[in-house]
Amino acid sequence: MPMSQAKVFFAVFTICALLFAGCGKEPEGTKFPEEVRDAVFDSVFALLGQGKISSRYDYEDARNRIAVGLFSTMRSDSLSRADSLYYGRLLFWSGRSKKARNVFEDLKAKGGKESRKAFLELINMEIEAGDASVAERMMTDYRNLYPPGSENRWGLCDQCENLGGRYNDRNHLDDAIRVYVDELNSLSYGPSSCSFSLMSDLTNTCQEADKLDVCRTQVLRCREGFEKGYAEYVDTVTYADSNEQKEDTTPKRYEGYIKACHRLLERIDLIGKPAPELTFIHVYNGDSSLTISSFKGKVVMLDFWATWCEPCIIGYSELRILLEEYGARGLEIIGVTSLQGQFTDIETGKVQENLALEREIEITGEYIKSQNLIWPCVILEKSIFNNEYMVGSIPTFVVIDREGHVRFIKASAGGIEQKRRMIERFL
Repeated sequence: MPMSQAKVFFAVFTICALLFAGCGKEPEGTKFPEEVRDAVFDSVFALLGQGKISSRYDYEDARNRIAVGLFSTMRSDSLSRADSLYYGRLLFWSGRSKKARNVFEDLKAKGGKESRKAFLELINMEIEAGDASVAERMMTDYRNLYPPGSENRWGLCDQCENLGGRYNDRNHLDDAIRVYVDELNSLSYGPSSCSFSLMSDLTNTCQEADKLDVCRTQVLRCREGFEKGYAEYVDTVTYADSNEQKEDTTPKRYEGYIKACHRLLERIDLIGKPAPELTFIHVYNGDSSLTISSFKGKVVMLDFWATWCEPCIIGYSELRILLEEYGARGLEIIGVTSLQGQFTDIETGKVQENLALEREIEITGEYIKSQNLIWPCVILEKSIFNNEYMVGSIPTFVVIDREGHVRFIKASAGGIEQKRRMIERFL
């Protein structure tokens, strides 16, 4: 065989050998787990922005479906501990629960910060699998091992929000309240505390359960904790240094938490009281003389929103469902926003600034049509924040009964089952 032919034969033989050697093997991925995780969330957030996700279950289904599609692109060789955490999450999301559990258990046994995070992931797995009792026992063990501190600032905030929300979805309100209160009682009230987020969830649940005293007690404890933490902080050497103070955002965080607690107490006090009137400068999809009291005899849901708010889009989806289900029985919806001075296109991120009043009214009307908001929507004379309904974040939903009394104020989208129960109670 001539030399040139021998070279060709050897090359073909080598290629064939490599191909056959690789048969039956899963192709090696090219992206590290963190990159794949980021790609999953980018896709999920896009669906959120399109209003295609309206509950934690929709979110999990979408996340898992996308993770399955991207799993084969992921590397699993020579992973750091941090990457192993992401790898475990992606294993779980793509339906490989047994392998995910092995990864987390291995990390948990090795110690270090990844051990704590792996413990949290194991709790998350039990919550999503629906084994609440096991999850709660693991939460108790976690608190014993990792009390709140500089390395564990958020405690079990995410896990409690998730488990409490699932209890709430099933109308197990006492169980949800217990989950929130157990965590709140374990927290220290530092500048990175997650307690206010849990306080908001507790407030929503206690309103429905008619346990406002439980909520008031916790909010007062929360406020006192922040006030004490703030007082101790301003006595520190760091704060006493005037140069440090200029760049220090800690006082503002403390002040924000304390103000938020005041707002929650005012919100609690508003339940059962006559619904405050609001002054509107423009009305869409309704008569310009529209007022809240003009709907007396109906059950009214106010929805506080803004054009730049992505979670508000989830709220719109819920409201369309609720109006279809209860509109014929006497439910009315009023969307409430205010002038922002600018408009942000959520899909493109493009911002139009320094808008004249007439232009903002016009562009808000276009937004209302694009989002298919078929109910009356109004522009407030005041800001949508810190108004008579104690709105601190959006979306915020308010249920007003047929006699015109405030019965429910819920901050955050999601939890459509709770909204259904509150509407049905007063129809």
